[in-house]
Amino acid sequence: MTPLFTTSTGALTPGESAVPAVAAEQARGPYALRTLVLEPTGVSADGGGVTDGADGAGGSDVADTIRVDLLAAEPEPARILRDRTAELWVPETAGLPDPGSERAEVAVVEALLEDAEADQVGERLLATGAGYVLLRAGEDHPLARVVDRVAGLTRVSSPPGQVLWRVTEGQPGRLRLLDAGGTAVGRVDVTGPHARSDAVLDLPQAVDLVVAEGEGWQRAARVTVDGEPVAVEGSRVPLPAGARELEIEVRRPGLTWHLVALALAVVTAFLALPFGRPRTRRSQHERGGAGPGG
Repeated sequence: MTPLFTTSTGALTPGESAVPAVAAEQARGPYALRTLVLEPTGVSADGGGVTDGADGAGGSDVADTIRVDLLAAEPEPARILRDRTAELWVPETAGLPDPGSERAEVAVVEALLEDAEADQVGERLLATGAGYVLLRAGEDHPLARVVDRVAGLTRVSSPPGQVLWRVTEGQPGRLRLLDAGGTAVGRVDVTGPHARSDAVLDLPQAVDLVVAEGEGWQRAARVTVDGEPVAVEGSRVPLPAGARELEIEVRRPGLTWHLVALALAVVTAFLALPFGRPRTRRSQHERGGAGPGG
């Protein structure tokens, strides 16, 4: 959610945020909460569906085609080179456990349209790492009533013509701690993009660390507990009880080649500088004073 700017008035001024201020603030908070955005775009030919690179019909009374988006702000530490390759490889959105499954935010809306159980929709919503749901339509839209039925959502103040819900159950976040029964018992702060973290945990019992990131995350992530690497099972990392030092790093593929390219560019620029032996006064004097028989 990078700030937008507009020149409609002839001067460069900040534009409106893509999400309400409270959601934007929490997106930059310690849990890096996302916002699930639902935008009805018109009546579909088949009586209802979801658009986000995939279409699907549902069984609810919502007859609009719904555009789905998942907005977030990745906390970025200062660095010389922003590696966009890593951000393309590790998707911004959370993936479902099965490889090749649909995007998690689409699964949430399809569950809404199919009149799934409220608890089931709430669980799918938590899997996206979303802390807010934004409907870009008035509160009288049929979809607003459908979202109201989702467990763990509470309406909060929102801009005119929109409806905003906050996730109040399940401790939403990128990194959640679940006990053996699947109940959320805590959250872990993130310190960098794509759930990077460096935290000290005091765990009274063994828990699972559930990561709300994409399917490619486990291939790029390196998780250590007390300095020892641990296996990542899908989106879960088992953590033993006790005082633990947790560190999560996400590799940036292609970074080495980027640094090599940068070094070559610096060397090329250095070699392109004009170098030569400067003419000194002494050498000029010697050449000027030399003559026949001199």
